[in-house]
Amino acid sequence: MTIVRGRYCIGIKAGRSGDLPKGSIKVSQSQSGATHYYEPAPAISLNNSETLLEELEKKEEGQVSYTVLQEKGKGNAPCMCDGMSSS
Repeated sequence: MTIVRGRYCIGIKAGRSGDLPKGSIKVSQSQSGATHYYEPAPAISLNNSETLLEELEKKEEGQVSYTVLQEKGKGNAPCMCDGMSSS
């Protein structure tokens, strides 16, 4: 199992794609062409879900950062330095 273009894939020898479940998608191949990287059909929906969750996570992180910056500008930002000594 390897990650290619952010997708979990498996590498197989060229010409062996028939060994994979129907609906598997070729994502890439090695420079030599000897190995092809496929996203197995059962993994497609899982990879799609993971991609969606990563996008939602990035959006939420952006919203939190924006909110913290807004509050900091108002002087209301929570101190995230508890236990740290100031030098």
